[in-house]
Amino acid sequence: MTNILNPSITYWCARTNEVIFGRVIEKNHFYNHHQTITFEHFTHITDSHPDNITSTPRSRPTYIAKCTGCHLSEHNIYHQNATNTCYITSLSNSTFIIQVSKSNLSFPHHKRPIYKCIKQYSTIKHLAIIDFNLRSSYNNNNNNTLIDPLLYRLQIDNSIELNLINILNKNLILQLILPISLHSSLLTISFKLSSFTNLEFYTDGSLSRDNEYQ
Repeated sequence: MTNILNPSITYWCARTNEVIFGRVIEKNHFYNHHQTITFEHFTHITDSHPDNITSTPRSRPTYIAKCTGCHLSEHNIYHQNATNTCYITSLSNSTFIIQVSKSNLSFPHHKRPIYKCIKQYSTIKHLAIIDFNLRSSYNNNNNNTLIDPLLYRLQIDNSIELNLINILNKNLILQLILPISLHSSLLTISFKLSSFTNLEFYTDGSLSRDNEYQ
């Protein structure tokens, strides 16, 4: 990512199967780790504005507005204000910059500011999917290298609804279980069992317990 003050970014989210838009508000770079960014989440305005009613879907301008809160939103210091803004943290190298300009148009159910993307939504989506596939292919071809813990944690965040998993179970898995390649499967199991209150386990009799008869 180039050094632009508060750039607008986008990327393809595999968890939601949609394009994520945002405006960067903070960058963090820890020693020997990938740079992360925190950004205000923006959503694509799918409604057609009367000024563009005659445009075809592929030629219609793309407008985005601030998300006022969704399941992707994270708890951080920026949520201490009352702006109802949705914030997301991601790896900077998993996103790319898009050009936008502030618009004077108004849309029902969307608060200002409204931004207009230079490229159409279909083009942005196409580029985001290509970028995601290229990065995924690169990661698969380099799976024998050491896994960056921060990178792996953000990959987990992008594929599993961590906020829906019991915090105790989540911390036990992420902090105690090795190798970390087991995390994704165990977190998925924990999520699927979250609605159950009673579990019954059966063994073939080979289970050995210390001090069983004491």
